Amino acid sequence: MRREPRGPEQAWRDVLCVVQLAVKNLPELLRVKARAFSDATPPSAADAEESLLEALAASRQQGARSWELRVAMDLTRLWETAGRGQEGKDLLAGVLVHYCEGFETTDLQEAARLLEEPAA
Repeated sequence: MRREPRGPEQAWRDVLCVVQLAVKNLPELLRVKARAFSDATPPSAADAEESLLEALAASRQQGARSWELRVAMDLTRLWETAGRGQEGKDLLAGVLVHYCEGFETTDLQEAARLLEEPAA
């Protein structure tokens, strides 16, 4: 099947669509980047933390509470391994205060479990 040639206006719209999608998903993309740093050999906790802090800022700027929660959980885990467990729990507790429903969801159950664990 032959594709119809596309004009510059349609190509520009396609590019804008991709950019808007990337910006919208930036917190999650940065969170995945942080996981890659954490899973690398050798792992780079500093790079992972930097990506997670960027993701946290982006999620807050967008008002994306679910991504903010996921990023806070990842930071809590990362900081726990670095002996900064209480700092992570404080961050996570600050994110959780914004929720008044949905406590049966996997993310919120995991967040509650992280808060119940003793801090390092």
